[in-house]
This record gives sequence, structure tokens and C-alpha cells, in this order.
Amino acid sequence: MNFLYPSFLWALTALSIPVIIHLFNFKRYKTVYFSNNRFLQAIQKKSQSFNRLKHWVILITRLLALALLVFAFTQPFIPSKEDQTQNNFASVYIDNSLSMTARGLQSSLLDEAREKAVQLIESLPKNFKIQILTNNFDGKEQRYYSGPEAIELIDEIKPSYAFRTTSDVHRRMLSSWENINQEEKGLLQAFMISDFQKSQTPGLEIPNFEDWKLNLLRLERANESSNIAIDSVWFESPVLQPGFDQEVKVRVRNYGSEKMEDLSINLEVNKELIGASEFELGPKSQKELAFVIRPKAKGDFKGKLEIESGEPYFDNTFYFSYQVKDPINILVIGEQSDLFQKLYQDSVYSIDFSKINQLNYGELNQYNLIVLNQPKSLPSGLNSALQQHLQANGNIVLIPNLEDIEVFNSILQSFNSKPTQALKERSTAVSRVVWDDPLFENVFTERPKSPQLPRVSRYLPLSTSFPILVLEDGVPIINRLAHSNGQILVFGTDFNKESGNLARHPIIVPIMLNIALYSQPKSPLYNLAGTQSGQQFKRAFVLTDEPVVLNTDNGDLIPPQRNKGVSTEIHSLPSSLKPGTYPVLQKQELIGNVAVNINSNESDWRFWDSGALSDKADANENLNALNGSKKNLASQVSSIYNGYPLWQWFLVGALLFLCIETLLLKLWK
Repeated sequence: MNFLYPSFLWALTALSIPVIIHLFNFKRYKTVYFSNNRFLQAIQKKSQSFNRLKHWVILITRLLALALLVFAFTQPFIPSKEDQTQNNFASVYIDNSLSMTARGLQSSLLDEAREKAVQLIESLPKNFKIQILTNNFDGKEQRYYSGPEAIELIDEIKPSYAFRTTSDVHRRMLSSWENINQEEKGLLQAFMISDFQKSQTPGLEIPNFEDWKLNLLRLERANESSNIAIDSVWFESPVLQPGFDQEVKVRVRNYGSEKMEDLSINLEVNKELIGASEFELGPKSQKELAFVIRPKAKGDFKGKLEIESGEPYFDNTFYFSYQVKDPINILVIGEQSDLFQKLYQDSVYSIDFSKINQLNYGELNQYNLIVLNQPKSLPSGLNSALQQHLQANGNIVLIPNLEDIEVFNSILQSFNSKPTQALKERSTAVSRVVWDDPLFENVFTERPKSPQLPRVSRYLPLSTSFPILVLEDGVPIINRLAHSNGQILVFGTDFNKESGNLARHPIIVPIMLNIALYSQPKSPLYNLAGTQSGQQFKRAFVLTDEPVVLNTDNGDLIPPQRNKGVSTEIHSLPSSLKPGTYPVLQKQELIGNVAVNINSNESDWRFWDSGALSDKADANENLNALNGSKKNLASQVSSIYNGYPLWQWFLVGALLFLCIETLLLKLWK
């Protein structure tokens, strides 16, 4: 036991006062005369002995009461087991996700979390430097503050549309902690105040770090409600064409344990009602619904799905955007072949042919896919134009000229790929297809079990990078190379009949079609709040560095972005951006739309209970589960870092002995 104010122990000298009073009785006695005191003498002897015992008991109670009162003022405590160093750091995570807007036992869970965080900070030692962390992951949350500064940050916390897992939060805590000088580090005191969604902490897996102590504070919800939410949206066809029916697929989920009936969902495109559907969902189940749309012309479209359901309301609306674009432009350089006309005969594609000596290099940026069909030379101007084409997200197909391997190798080396070896002339078959490659995505509803694969009789052995088709000798016959911002599809043989049947085999169709489809800028239907986007838009003004902006309700927003050739990629969107659809502008000209939704994990309203957190804490020495009641939270935190205070027990003891003294004086006659 230690004392916070040991100098106050000098007050124990006051114990001499009741001793002096009892030893020196200054009362004056009066003599009373009786006619016969024979009987009184016996009574007097007995009373003196009885009173002397009574006085000694009262003296002891007074001494104990006074001593305990003195000890209470010294504020005794049991020292903490925590290793306190000269500089101490704490990281406090306040979950401000949308699930925290639900009702708690007293107010909203977020309001209760802010209140608990303030109590916690006020209970920490005064020398602590504190990090305040939320789902926003702002730059200011990477610093440590004094207690009053941290409380000011807590007062500014508002609900966030971003969803963060426990692992995300821990990495964010440790990234700030690693920047502290090693000499100043003690043991990081980490606190998580949350409702602990199961989707936030899958399997309740919490990492065990030796240099930190993690404290979990779970907030109780007023009620556990079920939830119906829209999980995702996608198109069945990867390319949208004017005048053709397109099917929109929607997945809805029931996260509750009860069957939900008489549900309805509506689809709007550009604020026009396209269709509605009624459905029901069993407990803990999902269902796919379909809508059919027919774009009348090319352009940008804003879609909105709305489901009629009760609380929570934040996930009852789902936004998406899409573009109906110009045809995919393809240029075949070299030998003209009817094969390419047949492959790209759909109206989605527009194909041109050109000889190498007739090229206009300035026009190559108009094409999405360039096919080098058996090139016999590689002019320096063409090589430079191809490099720019790849930087602008374009794709290239390279088909070798088997009669001139040097040109083929020089092209490979310009793309940082190893040159090939000598031509092999022997018949061999394809033995393996890499079905997981993106070029086969959404091609087969079920993978062929024993397909009839193509054969080649003349080929060039390719170095392995991302093989698509592999021959029996383990050599790729088709390779996919990632270069700059584009893709290069390299063939080890040509499309001539004498070289084999690869060019006429059905497997070549999805490969050639998809390499053209994926040459367009990436354009997801929607983004998740607080996560990286990667969505690309073709700039309206290519020759200027004018940034693209998002037109929001609070004015124009310039998101982090980078230019890729003729396109601009939006790198990330702020977590404060409310779900909705926002126009993307360059110099006030519309170049597309960005749709933002919350993460579907936020809709999963299943939560870990206090018992599960306590069991996890019991099994992990660096983990502690706090009791969130208002009365003892401060004392729990204070006892962890300041030691366990004992002054209140000494004060109770002093009052107890004073009560005993009073009872002795009144009842002991």
C-alpha cells in the first residue's frame, strides 16, 4: 500500500488529544451526604470498574476513527501492476459507424460512446498523450494530443459512412505508434468503444501484440432489430448498347431471424421509374431479383434502387451509375485477315486495318485495342506510340511473324519481356487452361471438365509471366503481360492454318473479345464510402491539367486523382461523402457520375455479447473487457493506471467507529 500524500501522516499526532482527555479528568465532583452509606460503598466500587472499561472502549473507538480519518486524507492506494514510464500514450477508438446511430440504454450509442470516452480520458494519468481514432481515418487522427485537446476532438465526432474492421483499426493505431521514438515508448494503452458488430470483428479474432494493452468497452443496445438490405447490383452483360435490353441483377439480404413478407423494391433510372417488384425473404437468407432496362442512346445514367423496409433506414436506398459508350475501337496493324472481321463483327466493336508504313501515329490514341499481326518491322515512332497507348489504359495483342523472330524479340524487349528462343516445329497440344484468368471471367457458367483443346505445329517458346494457355511441354502458347496501365496479350504462334488450329478453335473467341472489352477504362457501378475507388473517366480536355471535380450538395469537391493517358482515375473518396450519385465534371463539362453506397457489412446487425468479449479477455493477457456502467468505468480505468484507491474504505471505517462511539455513549449506561 502506498500513499498519494504521505506528508499528511503528521496529523496522527492528534491522537494524543483524546488520550490526554481520558487520562486527566478535569470534572469537579460534589460531595453528597447520606445518613447511611454502607450499601452505597459496594455500588460505588462496582460502578468505577464498569465505567473504567466503558471509558477505555470509547477511547479506542475515538482513536481508531481519528486514525482512519487521517489515513483517508493521505489517499492510500494499491499500486498498479502496469509498467508506467515517464511518457505514456493511449489510443482511443470511438466507433462512429452508422450502426452506432441506433438507440442505446440512455441515448444514441454514438452519444454514449462520446460520453464514455470523456470519462475514460479524465481517468487516465495527466501525463498521457492520447490519439482519438474514428472510422474517418483523417490525417488529424494520426497524432497524439493532451487530455483537454483530445476531449475537444471527441466533441466534434459525427456519424461516418465508412465501415472499418477491427484489423483496419489496429493497423491504424500501430501506424501512429510506430512513429514514436523508441526511448519514449512504454506500453500503448489502446481502447475500443463500439457495439462490436460480428462483421466488424469476424470470429472475434483480435491480434495479440506484446507492446500494447487493448481494452474493449461494449455498448448495450436498447433492442436488437432485424434488417433487410440491398447487398449488391450488377449487369449480366459487360457492355451496354443503345436499343438493346440489358438485365440488372439485384441481391437483397435478410439479416434477421424472422421471415419478412410483403416487401417491395423500386428501380429508377435518371429519376424515371423503370420497374417495381414484390418479394419475401426467409430468415438469414438472400434473393436475386432482376430488372430489364433498354438505353435509348449512349450517355451517362444514374440508377437508384429503393426498398420499403423499417429501421435501420440508412441502407434502404442503393445508388449506381453506368455509361453507354461509343463502340470499342480496334486497329489491326499488319496482315489483314477475315478472322478479325468475324471475331469483331458485333456492333459493340469498330475495327480498322492499316499497314505499318501507312500509320498516322497521332491517331492511335483513338483506339482501345491495337493488334500487331505478324509485324515485319518496328519503327521507333510506332514503338513510342505503343508505349503511350499502354499508359492510356489501352491493350495490345502481339501475334508473331514466325519468319522474322528478331522483330518479335525486339518488340518483347521494348515491353520489358524476355526474348523467345528458336522456332519449334512439332505438333503438340494445349494441356492446361488457366480458367481463373480475368480473360475467362463470366465466360462459362460451368467449367468444361474434359474440353477438346487446340493443337499447334509451329510455335515460339514464351517465358512464363501470366500464362493463359500452356502446352504439353509446360511452355505457354499465350501469355498476358502487365505493362504500364495496360495489358499485352502475347501469342507464341501465328493465325495461319499451317501453324495449327488455335485461331479457329472456340477458346480463342472469349480471349480476343475480352482483351478488347477490358481495354476500356475501369468503371465500377458504385463505390463504397471510405474506400479506394479506382474509377476512371475519359477526360473532356486531354491537353490540360484541369482536375476533375465532384459536384456535391456542399459545393465542388476535388478528390485525390491521377491522370492515365486520356483518362483520369479517382484514387479515393472521403468518408464524409454521403451515399448518393454525384456528377463528375472537368471545366463544368460532364464526363461521368460517381455512385457512393455504404459497405454491405454495415447492414449485418449481429453483435458480440459481453460474455464473448469477457471470455476472449480471459484467454489473452494483453486484453481487458471493461464494464461500461457510468458509476464504475472511471474507477476501473483509474485503478488500472493509477492503482486501486483505498481512501473511501478508510473514510467508511472512520464513520463506522464514530457511530459505535455514539451508540456506546447513549446506550451503555
